[in-house]
Amino acid sequence: MFKETPAILKQEGKVVAKSLRDSNYGKKGCQFINQTKQQLLKSKGSYEKLIQEHEVKLMAYIDNPDKYDHLGLLKNISSEIKQKRIQGRINELQRQIFRQKRDLDIINDLLISKGL
Repeated sequence: MFKETPAILKQEGKVVAKSLRDSNYGKKGCQFINQTKQQLLKSKGSYEKLIQEHEVKLMAYIDNPDKYDHLGLLKNISSEIKQKRIQGRINELQRQIFRQKRDLDIINDLLISKGL
């Protein structure tokens, strides 16, 4: 399948999975594995843009969470609960960005394995 094992399938230099399907990347990795070089390049650009946009949005939310409380979840609650909700939202946004970066790593490794 690959000329060499992509780095995403290695851990400390050891092969931990024979394919993306066997790795911890599951269905998302399998989605990318079937893409052509052109599709991978398009996906790479889309993910880079998405990550940048989401990082900017996260920083804006951290700076002023009340401004982005469109559902009113931060109004009329105690300070302690408010801080927990804010931290929960920050954690979720960070997890999303982490997953997007992981997907970008998969895309980059697949591009390398396809000679780009």
